[in-house]
Amino acid sequence: MSANFRTRMFGGFDREDVVAYIGKITKENQAQVEELTSAADELRQQNDGLIRQLAVLHRQVKSCEDSHRENEVLTQQVQRLEEENRAAQEALRQTQARCDELQVQADEYAKIRDHIADIEISAHRRTEEFRAQTIQRIHELVAQQRAWCSENSVRYEELLQSFGEKLQAARDVLRETDLSGFEEMLCSLDRLDEELDK
Repeated sequence: MSANFRTRMFGGFDREDVVAYIGKITKENQAQVEELTSAADELRQQNDGLIRQLAVLHRQVKSCEDSHRENEVLTQQVQRLEEENRAAQEALRQTQARCDELQVQADEYAKIRDHIADIEISAHRRTEEFRAQTIQRIHELVAQQRAWCSENSVRYEELLQSFGEKLQAARDVLRETDLSGFEEMLCSLDRLDEELDK
């Protein structure tokens, strides 16, 4: 800004011009200060708003970061649960397969058990029948043996009686037999031996 000051006759600038100029400069400076102050206030308000927005953004960023970390944790948990689920599904499949295998074996065992039970029942029935037949046969043999014993006991008693009678008759015959002829024969034989030795 240039200033046109009037000069006095005896040198120097006119005081009123200088004072007016200073007043003008002062007003201009004051206006600029006020304008700058207003601008500064506006900027300060804008800055405060930006600070608030920045704080909100920081919170949002932190929330996003927390959410991201939570998402990562949740993702890891989901992956772990999926792995556990796959392992559980595989274990379930193996268990079901084993159950099916055991069921087949159980059915086979049941058939074998029923077959063995039928065999045991049949064997028991045959054993009871054989036992009954054997007992009946023994009773029959005992009855036959008793009849034989009774029959032969009478017959042997008759034979013994007959033999005793015959034995007694033989004794009587021997008792009545004359043995002198044997003695005479012995004497004759002795004499014959003597004659042969001469």
